[in-house]
Amino acid sequence: MAMITKYHAIALDRGRTVTGYAVRIDGQYYIYQEDGKRILVEVTSIVPISDDQEEQWEGYPKDKHPLCCLGLSEYIINNIGFSGVKYLEELESWTDTDYDRVRGIGPAKKRQIKEVLEKYHIKFNGTI
Repeated sequence: MAMITKYHAIALDRGRTVTGYAVRIDGQYYIYQEDGKRILVEVTSIVPISDDQEEQWEGYPKDKHPLCCLGLSEYIINNIGFSGVKYLEELESWTDTDYDRVRGIGPAKKRQIKEVLEKYHIKFNGTI
């Protein structure tokens, strides 16, 4: 029996979390919701969820963006997470000292983080 997986992702229009079925059309990624609505999403934010996890995402903060939005490797995302950070908004207070403590982050990764934070209108306090 085939299983269809639900996903959650961050919508590009307002940065809100949406849940549904992920589809790639003409190089862009969408979530189809159960009501048939198609929403353009950030590809790096698409994460599969199981039925028992769906309730967990219903309580997901609508004004926060998960670290997966950075588009970095799972290794670096986990290393940042080990510092206690869960959301992009928490990086606003980070300085070069904080970034230097994370294994795998050098000037190129800091530049990438800065670009993503600016995309979400979050201040970057480090230097590149």
